[in-house]
Amino acid sequence: MLATFAAAAFLASVPATAQDDGAQSSDARLVTSEGEVFIYSGDAPDDGVPADEKEQAPLQAGDRVHTGADGRAEIGLEGDSILELGPNSDFTVNKLQSEETDFMLGWGRLIAKIKKLGKDKRLVVRTPTAVAAVRGTEFGVEVAEDEGETHVAVFDEGKVAVSGSEDERETMLSANKETEIKRGEGPRKAAKLRH
Repeated sequence: MLATFAAAAFLASVPATAQDDGAQSSDARLVTSEGEVFIYSGDAPDDGVPADEKEQAPLQAGDRVHTGADGRAEIGLEGDSILELGPNSDFTVNKLQSEETDFMLGWGRLIAKIKKLGKDKRLVVRTPTAVAAVRGTEFGVEVAEDEGETHVAVFDEGKVAVSGSEDERETMLSANKETEIKRGEGPRKAAKLRH
């Protein structure tokens, strides 16, 4: 079973460092990094570049961010939304369009601090076993590297719709709720967030 989100909730309590620079809704960029973090371009997926050489550079669809055992990274979206990647995480940008932003967390931990999105906008975080769709909230996603088991939690406010990658049954998470999804299954019933 995956660890609880106690550490993730602490990480989420740290203020985001991205600044509002008037970026377009399709803009995603590496804001800060520490420890071992590499960026792999969609055009050169085997050639990682140290993140400190790419800070503030825009990310494109197909780009991948990989954090090592001591690595952390912040990805800014639209200037004031942030995705925080924890250690040992593998994150890919699938789609950056004005109506939908789509990411893949292959394994590891992600904390999202998403401002309220526009009426026709959607942000999706996929994992090997789950799909989490959100319009604006603070939530976390954790994926076990070996089996792809996914844990999704909503912290203080907002809602996240969670479904399995192979099972379209949906569970709606509200504040202080969590669920987990195993390969080939739909999400479990929402439960109170464990602290």
